[in-house]
Amino acid sequence: MSISIPLCVLFLQANAQISPDVKFQVDKLITEFMKVNKVPGLGLSIVKNHSEIVYTRGYGFADIEKGIPTDSATIFAIASVSKVTLL
Repeated sequence: MSISIPLCVLFLQANAQISPDVKFQVDKLITEFMKVNKVPGLGLSIVKNHSEIVYTRGYGFADIEKGIPTDSATIFAIASVSKVTLL
């Protein structure tokens, strides 16, 4: 089984901030991605200068059966998805 996860990287200049409009667009993009790919929960952080978190948010559910929403501190159990595969 092969899982492909698109990666979006946002580079910010040293003085850049995330505007409400950009947050709205990011939220819209992530929500649509989750819908199309049937992703139950996702955590997102946008980091500036490799250390300053400028935006963080959880989307969807950490546990669908228990109705527990994802938040910015959710730890995901990714199991075998993280194993290295040698081709």
